[in-house]
Amino acid sequence: MLACVVSASVPTGAFAQVDPNDPAEARTRYEAPVAKAAGSDIPGWPQANTRERAGLGLLSVVDQYQADLSRLALDRGLADPVHAWAERMLADHAAARGRHDPWLPDLGQPRAQAWMRRGQRQLAAFRAAEADDASPHYVRAMSVSLAEALQLLDEELIPQASSPRVHAYLSGLREPLADDLAAARRLMARDGAANGASP
Repeated sequence: MLACVVSASVPTGAFAQVDPNDPAEARTRYEAPVAKAAGSDIPGWPQANTRERAGLGLLSVVDQYQADLSRLALDRGLADPVHAWAERMLADHAAARGRHDPWLPDLGQPRAQAWMRRGQRQLAAFRAAEADDASPHYVRAMSVSLAEALQLLDEELIPQASSPRVHAYLSGLREPLADDLAAARRLMARDGAANGASP
């Protein structure tokens, strides 16, 4: 992972802010990604335009949410094979931590801030759920998040990417994401069949 650059302050606005650089954003609430400063003056860093940086900011938020959700789910205890899948998802996210950083994702934008707050609420709801519901709750939540990320890539980020290197980077994220979504849906179908429901 490349070294972090100087952090940028998150702009204030009419809505409640989530400061990505505030250590008070504890993991039990939401481990928000670290905001990056504009990098146009940093030699060797691949550049993304403003719209691309905004989209990559959303992907950074999604990545962190999925990592935090997987970590929390494992702490609560999961049934096999959900436990094995959650371990793999957490390991994959740990290995890919900061993968969007070279593009300097914009985390201060209102949409990314809103997704961070939503992540906080979803993690709080997961913690409040009954322990017996951890496995299906986790798989459902991951399936929704993975589908949202795939839709974001297909409908917004890839079509709107004008920088060839950014376009190639985003396109390369699609297949692994689709594979993870397919795995989540297989787990959901298996759980439904085990409970007598139609897959």
